[in-house]
Amino acid sequence: MESLVRRYFWVINLALLAVIAWLAARVVNNVIAERIVLLPTAVADATEAVAARSEGPDTANWARQIAERNLFNANPPEPEEPGGTGTDDPDKENEGPSLPT
Repeated sequence: MESLVRRYFWVINLALLAVIAWLAARVVNNVIAERIVLLPTAVADATEAVAARSEGPDTANWARQIAERNLFNANPPEPEEPGGTGTDDPDKENEGPSLPT
């Protein structure tokens, strides 16, 4: 047992060093947080806050603009009739494009 402690004594030092570093970081964090809390803050006027709220975006025309732009394809185009080539000849419908020979 004693040889095991001597062999891995560096692990005990490393763990103790990690605990000390963690405690030091917490102390530094608390000191900085205290200084930040003590900083003066600017108090906004109530009239400035009301003015900022009243200058919002114009939402009165949004519904009309969305309907005009058809963002969500609300009125999709009518599907074309099948076989809409315009010819009455059934042999012409199955032919591919004609190429000059």
